[in-house]
Amino acid sequence: MCRQKSLPSEKWWSVSNLSPLPAGSLSPSSGGKSSEDPAPSRAELIGDSPVFRRAIEEADRFAVSDLPVLITGETGTGKELLAKRIHLKSRRSAGPFRVLNCARPEDSFFDDELFGHEKGSFTGADSARDGLIAAAHGGTLVLDEINSLTPRAQGKLLRVLEDQQVRRIGANTKSLVDVRFIAVTNACLETMVENRSFREDLYSRLSEVEVHLPPLRERPEDILPLARFFLSRIRLPGGGIAKLTPEAEEALRSCRWPRNVRQLDRTLTRAVLLCSGGLITPVDLNLPLNGNNFKQCCLPYAEAKSEFDRDYFGHVCKCHGESLSEAARWTRLDRSTVRSHLKEFNLTLGTETPGDPGELPPGGDSGDTSRVKFPFHDN
Repeated sequence: MCRQKSLPSEKWWSVSNLSPLPAGSLSPSSGGKSSEDPAPSRAELIGDSPVFRRAIEEADRFAVSDLPVLITGETGTGKELLAKRIHLKSRRSAGPFRVLNCARPEDSFFDDELFGHEKGSFTGADSARDGLIAAAHGGTLVLDEINSLTPRAQGKLLRVLEDQQVRRIGANTKSLVDVRFIAVTNACLETMVENRSFREDLYSRLSEVEVHLPPLRERPEDILPLARFFLSRIRLPGGGIAKLTPEAEEALRSCRWPRNVRQLDRTLTRAVLLCSGGLITPVDLNLPLNGNNFKQCCLPYAEAKSEFDRDYFGHVCKCHGESLSEAARWTRLDRSTVRSHLKEFNLTLGTETPGDPGELPPGGDSGDTSRVKFPFHDN
């Protein structure tokens, strides 16, 4: 992660009033997106919490360079919007802004979308077409879900980053390109490198500059300002703007928002349609009375488990974070497993002392966990 910078910042940020770029040469079936797509037009980069402001300040500082940028953060935190902001604050702001969704697993799709093809290079290639790299010449190309690239595609992308040249499928020569790359992911690439599912050399090139967008639960003071902003954009069926009751505001603040700002936006859109008299109540929000249980009752198992693990090891760091050995004793896990989870969730301990995990916490031997109280339990 990048070091935090101390820079002057604006009170809030919005990219909703940007003029769309002219349509590019993308085919209707293309996986790439121009700036006319709806995702970047939603002004979700709003907030005044210190952790959010630091992320925006870092992005603004790095925007003036041509270095690749890696934007990390959970789903729905506004990573593509931040990529758009970096583009608009760079010397490339007048150039094209293109987005490639890397989640498509086929290598043939990646080659054609990224590099383009010559006429007759394969069945159905009735005319030559530029790839997204050439379409982004003089501007910015965003690689969304970069963690989904196959090993072969990772190698090809690394070559482009190193020599700034592309060759269409079926072409004999390469062409020079001038493109800034911004990679976006909700995964921990460092862990993927350790697991050998992501190339270390590609990660090193992409992470020269890294900006992390915090989840909404880590900036709760931004929830109500965001909610009021979204409501200001949604008109009631009879006209006017809906308002939140005090109880609805408390429900929004207490929810953990596992899908972050995007989920907040959609929840409020639905609530406006359900509310009566222009007042949104907790019933209209359709959230459980205890917002902290939202993820447990509404998320798929894998996501709910990930949310629990993040909370669990976060509390371990707060209550028993003096050393790795101390954390291992209380979690009844070996040191390498604890270290792996801490890296996955970008958590840190005070120190890492050498040696074995040591004695177990009160509550019995390692085979009896019935009497062990987790350190963050209220009772």
